[in-house]
Amino acid sequence: MQTRSVLRFLHATNFRLGQVVSGVGDIPATLKRQLLESPWRSAEAIFDQAIAHEVDFVLINGEIVPDGIEQVRALSFLLTQFEKLDQYGIDIYWRTEPTAGEEWNAYFPWPGNVHFVSDSSEFTVTSDKTRLATVTGIGQSRSDLFTVFLPNSTSTNVSADYTAACGTKRSDSVQAGHTMHCPGATQGLSFLEPGPHGCSLIELDHNNCASISFLETNAMSWDTIRVTLPGTTTKLEETLREHAIRPSNGIRLLSFVLDSQDTTSALNLETVNLPALQQRLQSTPHAEHDYWVCRIEPGAGMTVAPGTVHENGCLSDFRQLVHHRGEDFTRTLSAQRALLTTTPQTQLLSQVTRLGAELLS
Repeated sequence: MQTRSVLRFLHATNFRLGQVVSGVGDIPATLKRQLLESPWRSAEAIFDQAIAHEVDFVLINGEIVPDGIEQVRALSFLLTQFEKLDQYGIDIYWRTEPTAGEEWNAYFPWPGNVHFVSDSSEFTVTSDKTRLATVTGIGQSRSDLFTVFLPNSTSTNVSADYTAACGTKRSDSVQAGHTMHCPGATQGLSFLEPGPHGCSLIELDHNNCASISFLETNAMSWDTIRVTLPGTTTKLEETLREHAIRPSNGIRLLSFVLDSQDTTSALNLETVNLPALQQRLQSTPHAEHDYWVCRIEPGAGMTVAPGTVHENGCLSDFRQLVHHRGEDFTRTLSAQRALLTTTPQTQLLSQVTRLGAELLS
């Protein structure tokens, strides 16, 4: 039987309840509802993880409750989650602004397991392997004491055993046995916040050494995938589809960026109708393939041809350069009546112009 750690707690930050996602374009109404609910679902998963891992307490800081109309809903939601944890004897240490806890106490009957940490963001817990108790102030160094610094910013405390940072990106550092860790936001809200999100499980052994594990909780993930162009449109579609159907925890929102490895690969690729390709790749999210392709756009070495019949096509910079340079030179020489001659140079320019027109036709 595996020995239980002396102390086990969960750290989660930046639920950002009530905030909206961005950058998804035209999507079905059912998916829009899931997007709007994703911060709430990921936050709920935090507390489910706390119960599943039988933690002693949960640390919460960062952007949790929004201002405005969504505030009451957020507080009611958190009250329900806190009551659920109270049934399992799990405490909540919530870093809030000094006046926030007092204001919320006037409207909500918070259960006894909720501890607002505001005036002093440092507290100490002690363990006898079966029970936890909060110790007032910072006592002398003892092997059964573990000091937690719970700020609502990026401030640090070099004397604390664990500093609960609260940025939106996951990070950690250990210096002289003191750990500063940030689990990152619990849910990505745009393609600027790609990949899995969640919370952290911190387990303390008998020597006060902390180990940190990532627990994924996001209801959907955002992924921007760069793809080097294969030789044909058919192969490109197969490649993108392989990326799209990879398994994940929740729905994946995908943005593909098409890169041209060299001029040859760009010239060998048939003109790609991006909206049509995107439409073919779309999938109604279900249990097997939970994804939605939000956009496909050109990347390195590629450009969308403007003002042509292939307005939505993906063409190489080389094609554009040949066409526009050919047109410019031809127009200049025509003005100088130089095209009336049949020198090798003017013949070459005429061929370049025709080549450019053919490539864009």
